[in-house]
Parts: sequence; C-alpha cells; structure tokens
Amino acid sequence: MAWISNQPLRGNPKKKRNHRPVSARLRMYVPHTKWSKDSRVVVRIEVVRDGDDYQHTDLIQQEVNDAAWILGLNADSETRLKIALDVLKQLDASELLAVLKPVFSRW
Repeated sequence: MAWISNQPLRGNPKKKRNHRPVSARLRMYVPHTKWSKDSRVVVRIEVVRDGDDYQHTDLIQQEVNDAAWILGLNADSETRLKIALDVLKQLDASELLAVLKPVFSRW
C-alpha cells in the first residue's frame, strides 16, 4: 500500500477544470520519521511545482522493488551500469558466482 498526501498540485481542487499536466520537480528520499517507520515506509517521492504546491507518495519495500525494476529497465546505459556495479560490489563470492554463471554460460 502506498500513502499519498492530499495537497493539490493544481490550485483549488474544488473548482471544476480540465485536467492538464503541470510541470514539476521530482524529489526522492528515505524518510526517518516515527510515522514512516511505523508505517514501513522506505522511500518518499515528492512532486513539487512552482509556488511550492506539492504532493508526496510514501512507498513500502515491495512498491520500491516494483518501481526499481521498471525504472532500471528504462534508465540509460550509464545509469544501469552504475547500478549493476554497485549491486555486484555488495555480493559475497558465492552470490557473485551465481549471478555470473548464467551470463558466461551463454558463450
């Protein structure tokens, strides 16, 4: 389950308007509040537009895992390489061999 704020990104939400995208900045960080810990939140995503209207979504671990997969697949090759190297550095020898075995078995 994700948590989302009710702060509008388009001014007065009670007024009927056409729904059009607005430009905004995206920020992501790991929250360290008691509420986020109690709610198992591991990442907060904030969308902020000019005038500091914002909306945030708090994600639990499974949602981060799901998002990481699609974001990783669509990242540019430089970013994917950085992620891959960082992940590989964190593996112990047996985990690294298990990852590399299918790669080298293709040749």
